[in-house]
Amino acid sequence: MKRDGLSFVRAVKALRDFAGAEADAPSAAAADPAPELHPERTAEELAVLDEVARYYTERLHNSPRALAYLERRGVVAPGLIERFRLGFADQSLVRVLPPKTTPEGEAKRAILERLGILNQGYEHFAASVVFPIMNDDGQIVGMYGRRISHPSRGKSPHRYLPGP
Repeated sequence: MKRDGLSFVRAVKALRDFAGAEADAPSAAAADPAPELHPERTAEELAVLDEVARYYTERLHNSPRALAYLERRGVVAPGLIERFRLGFADQSLVRVLPPKTTPEGEAKRAILERLGILNQGYEHFAASVVFPIMNDDGQIVGMYGRRISHPSRGKSPHRYLPGP
């Protein structure tokens, strides 16, 4: 929004136009500015979130199952995956991290645990399509995941990173 000089309402309209959806008149609530998301994120955390989003986008392109899920949900407009940095958590993230026995691996895992991406060594978004949440500057400050398989009984298919 900020990068393109658009208000929230105009950004929503641009998104709808890009995706080919019909634009309804915005509600009064949509015109109110949202509070800043995660203003306490450090530069290191923002860099890790960006790195994870890049990795998840790469994994999405290599997952016919996740791509088919998005197609069934109507997410088919060309360029949509790249523009909104959609991704897929295929449970391979821990295998591409530096070994946990190294200082770099230990530090990276600590940040991922603090952010909530890893939970006791397992990916929080496992088997989920991941939607980055960005601030006005385009920095990823959070993530939402939607499991593409049926979750266990009583479990929600929705996944969020811990918030403030």
